[in-house]
Amino acid sequence: MLVHFFSAEGWQSWGLDGEPLIPERMPVLFDDDFLFEDEGGPRATRTVNAWLRTLPSSGAPSPNSWRAYALAARDWLTHLRRHRVAVFGTRQELVAALGTYADRRLSGPLDERLEFSSWELHVTALSRFYDWAEGEGLAAAVPFTVATGKRMVQAVWWRPGTTGPGCGGRSRT
Repeated sequence: MLVHFFSAEGWQSWGLDGEPLIPERMPVLFDDDFLFEDEGGPRATRTVNAWLRTLPSSGAPSPNSWRAYALAARDWLTHLRRHRVAVFGTRQELVAALGTYADRRLSGPLDERLEFSSWELHVTALSRFYDWAEGEGLAAAVPFTVATGKRMVQAVWWRPGTTGPGCGGRSRT
């Protein structure tokens, strides 16, 4: 999955009636095949992109926040695909996926690990996405909250024999 940061430069040559209503540097997610829909209908990237465009008017005016939220959504969608879970799957499926995502991001391969503050940002972004999706009628309910994500950090943090954020790579046994 790719992330592109929008620029309206040259929009006059795109055959549009007016300048696009997309802010400069707004992230746009693309699947590797550059399609936003297929025989199954709109893809998750299309839905995430619609949500990302609401960020400036919903309390996240900074392009840095947009970037962080887009990268969190990209990583989450990638994780869901790896486990064959739909972005609007059942609450049980999504909470279970959040558990495996937490395990991977907090105690998995070093190049994928997140510090606690970054994990909290990821969960905040995902919770805000699902809250938006519920309001749009795309999700039946918000499957998890930031508090759920924080509890998962505590579970990973205290698991005997593992390392986690902030422990300097030492075992906590």
